[in-house]
Amino acid sequence: MKQATFPTATLLVGIMLFTEVHGFGQQAGDEKIRLRATVQAVFLLADYSGEVTPVALDPRFGLRMRIESAIPAVPELAAGTVVTFAIHSPSLLFQPEPKVGETYDFILYRRLQDAKVKFVGLQRGYPPLMERDYLRWTKAQKYLATGFEPIDCFGGRVTVKGKPLKRLSFSVFSPNGKMKCCGTLVKSGRTDDHGHFLVEPMQEGEYYAQFDSNGSQYVTNFAVVLSYQRCEASHVELDFSDTHEVKIQSFMDVDDSGQECQPTQPNCFRK
Repeated sequence: MKQATFPTATLLVGIMLFTEVHGFGQQAGDEKIRLRATVQAVFLLADYSGEVTPVALDPRFGLRMRIESAIPAVPELAAGTVVTFAIHSPSLLFQPEPKVGETYDFILYRRLQDAKVKFVGLQRGYPPLMERDYLRWTKAQKYLATGFEPIDCFGGRVTVKGKPLKRLSFSVFSPNGKMKCCGTLVKSGRTDDHGHFLVEPMQEGEYYAQFDSNGSQYVTNFAVVLSYQRCEASHVELDFSDTHEVKIQSFMDVDDSGQECQPTQPNCFRK
C-alpha cells in the first residue's frame, strides 16, 4: 500500500474561525439553537427603520436572512421566515464578508432573563467534521501545555537512533499522582520484526509508554486527543536518541495506489 504521509498539524488550518461570536457575552445557561439560513441582504442600520432582532451589544449592521431550519424548533424562526438580525460587523461574523444568496450555518444563543426570552448572540456554525477538528485542536493545545505530545493513534514504529526495536515488550501506563511515569498499567504488547506496535482501543487522556531493550527502558509520554476504537488513517513514529529523549512524529496516511505496504514502512503496523 503506497501511501503519502502528512503531519497532522497541517489539517487544522483555518478552524479558529469557529470561535468568533457576536453577542452580549454568553453564559453557561444559554440555550444553543442550530440555525441554517440564507442571506438576503446586509445593510447599515442607520439607513433602516424596520424591525430587527438584536444579537450584539453595539449593533451597526442589519443582516436579513430567510430561515431554512432551526434545531430545536423555535416558532419565530420557522422555515421560510425572514428575520433581520442586528449585528456589529458582518466581516467579523462571517470572515470574510457574507455572500447574498448563500446559505450558512449558525449557532444562535437564547436566554431566559427577567421572565422573558431574548436572543443574546450569533455565531457561525460549521459542519460536524470541522467541529471535531476544532475540538481536537483545543484538546491538543491543552495537552501540549502540560508537556504531553498529542496524537490520534498509538500505532506505528519505534526506533533507537533510526534502528527498529524488534520483537521487544512494551507497556502503556497512566501517569502517577504527580503526572509522572509510571502509574497504572493500561496496555502491554510486543513490537514485531520491524519495530511496529499497535494499541487499540484507547481512551482519551495522558499516558506513558515504556519500551524494554537489553536492560534499558525507553520511556516517552503522549496524549490520545480523542478516544478511538481502531487506528485508521494515521500513525506515529518514535525515534529515541536516549532512554528519555525521543522525537515523536504523527502522520496522516493517504493511500494513493491501492498496493500493499512494504513490511519495513512505519505505516505498515497491521502486518
